Amino acid sequence: MLPEEVQERRPAARMRGLEAAAYIGVAPKTLANWRSAGKGPRFYKIGRVIVYQRDDLDAFFEEHLQAPTKGV
Repeated sequence: MLPEEVQERRPAARMRGLEAAAYIGVAPKTLANWRSAGKGPRFYKIGRVIVYQRDDLDAFFEEHLQAPTKGV
């Protein structure tokens, strides 16, 4: 769960590729590559428009949480 002050600044529930990439901290091209490779967060394709739901981006981000490694 995100801290309360971050939740207040959260973007819209749905966003396009540029916004989605910025939201999860990757380049828009990375997001496009993930889509074509069948990786990355879930998305909707409506005609030529790609739309992500914020909850799907949050879930994708949480799925990649890593525990710290010892001795680094």
